[in-house]
Amino acid sequence: MLSKISSFLKMPIFKNKKLLKTIFIVLLAVCIVLIFASSFTFESNKNKVTKVDNKNISAMEYCEVVENRLINVLAGIKGIGNVDVFVMVDASPTIKYLEESQTEYYEKLDSGKPTVKSIKTEIVMSKNGSVSTPVVVVEFLPKITGVLIVASGAKDIKFKANLINVVSSVLSVEVSKVEVMEGK
Repeated sequence: MLSKISSFLKMPIFKNKKLLKTIFIVLLAVCIVLIFASSFTFESNKNKVTKVDNKNISAMEYCEVVENRLINVLAGIKGIGNVDVFVMVDASPTIKYLEESQTEYYEKLDSGKPTVKSIKTEIVMSKNGSVSTPVVVVEFLPKITGVLIVASGAKDIKFKANLINVVSSVLSVEVSKVEVMEGK
């Protein structure tokens, strides 16, 4: 390895010190120009997820969907009788859309620090024929804060406890947030 480095340094270009100085100065000048020019370039941050929207479904609609699904499941349990469910949530579902943003930077000459000049953002749209819809990245469902079950077959304490455990498991809520009452 040392012999290869030694033979590389014996090349004719390294013997001419004037040529070597010129190459070094040119490389240094190019580096300085690149550093200076880079402060005036545009940066683009594409496909950032920044937009949050709650327009698709309300908290009430979400609760109704969960309640109906839970009623359908619980109605299949032997001995439950007539059942009704009430679900409480902490907020509406939120949806994050894919956004494309472009940020333009420039450098102030007095401070030398990059400063934001302008930011442009647009929601990325998906076209299906003549219909354009925003690209959904993720949908956050609200946290269920309480469940009330009214069942005509909930007379026995053991049956109530089993029902609480089932609902707690299905909805991923704490047992203390589920109440079972005997109905008419």
